[in-house]
Amino acid sequence: MSGSRVVAVRMSFEQYMTYEWRAIVAGMKPATYLKKILDERENSHPAVLSELREMQQKLESMQDLINELQDIISNSSQLNNGSDGYSQKGYVASIQTLLLLRAMAKPAHIDLVNNKLVELKLPTLS
Repeated sequence: MSGSRVVAVRMSFEQYMTYEWRAIVAGMKPATYLKKILDERENSHPAVLSELREMQQKLESMQDLINELQDIISNSSQLNNGSDGYSQKGYVASIQTLLLLRAMAKPAHIDLVNNKLVELKLPTLS
């Protein structure tokens, strides 16, 4: 490797022994093994960023859904007419359950449900 540099790393004896053992198992020298680990971590960085972006989009989608549901709740006569509070608690519990299910559902599942709602001529939340 032209232009490469040697790097010294200080670590505890236990850490060194752990990496040395892993290197031996992998059939490498400790320095080569550590470089391989660093390279793999560096190469996995774009995948991690992509996954984080995907999670951010899902969270934004969930926030949009929550906002829509809050609008529905605030405009609901069911929620405002509950005299003993039980209908309000039940309604809120139902909304929480739906939000949890939505969070666990894959996009394909959501599409199936939305298609069925359209088929039944019912409104859908995007």
